[in-house]
Amino acid sequence: MSKESLHWIRSGVILCGNFSPLNPHKTLEPKMRKTIPLMVALTFVLGGCATKIPNPAKINDPIEFAKEYKNYDEFTFDLPADLLRPPMKVFEDHQTYSIWWCGNTEPGQHREFQQRMARVCRNLGGEMYRNEWCRDKETGNLALFRYSFSSTYDISRCITIGTKRRVPVVSVHVDAPLEGVDPKTDRAWQKFAASQGFVTKATTEEMEKEERRQVALLLKQRDEEEKRRQELARQRQEEARQHAKWQRETGYLLSPSSKGTSVCSKKAIDGRNYKAFIEDSNGLRLQLRLTEELINGRYVILQNQRIIWDNVNNWKECR
Repeated sequence: MSKESLHWIRSGVILCGNFSPLNPHKTLEPKMRKTIPLMVALTFVLGGCATKIPNPAKINDPIEFAKEYKNYDEFTFDLPADLLRPPMKVFEDHQTYSIWWCGNTEPGQHREFQQRMARVCRNLGGEMYRNEWCRDKETGNLALFRYSFSSTYDISRCITIGTKRRVPVVSVHVDAPLEGVDPKTDRAWQKFAASQGFVTKATTEEMEKEERRQVALLLKQRDEEEKRRQELARQRQEEARQHAKWQRETGYLLSPSSKGTSVCSKKAIDGRNYKAFIEDSNGLRLQLRLTEELINGRYVILQNQRIIWDNVNNWKECR
């Protein structure tokens, strides 16, 4: 392959009729028109072009399904990225497939991928837990694989020419046992899964039981708080009612307009009851001029009238 051809392949290739150069600042040169047939041919040889969504009915390998989904969903061919970022990594206790591409799965539209990955999980005799872990259905205590899937818009990664629509960045990450290893009996894989947050069904049930207990406790606390709030509101309403009543019956005597009002004592002062005129007020106290004394059920005018200060609640307007 000539350097010129390799240059144009790395600059961007049309896959299924869509062109997205890796360097959006370059413009097509006339000589590129001669290389397009070669570029298209190489694209189909190296990258392929899936037209149907992969059917997981006969797929038992989550990494294989993720690869086929990428070929189906990919909007452009990104040869340099695949070369510089090998998606497959093999470790002592597991293998990982992690890759992103410019695709067609819009953000928030994960259901199709999740449903088909769940079918792969069922093919292995498992069930999905929270759309993350596939665990064996029989006991729920063994991890079979894990995956994550996301789709976002990122113009720094996916820039297209010739189309107005935004192309999302789709990413998939899969952790799976080593090829040829039974995950149900591989202790190294199960240890790795536990280190990545996998919890058994029994532990999950305990956690869910504890969550339900916490929710019930929270609801009880909220109910008690609501009762306290209602009781406090009732108390405040009662206080407001009592204050309004006090204001109508006694409190108004403190206003400047009550100066000169004739009031009678509600209880004895120094063993005697009096009639008085309001001279002034300060806070809850009245300045009073004692004018008459209650003797044998009748008020008698005092010859020696004196002025006192007393609490307003000890007096009422004479009727």
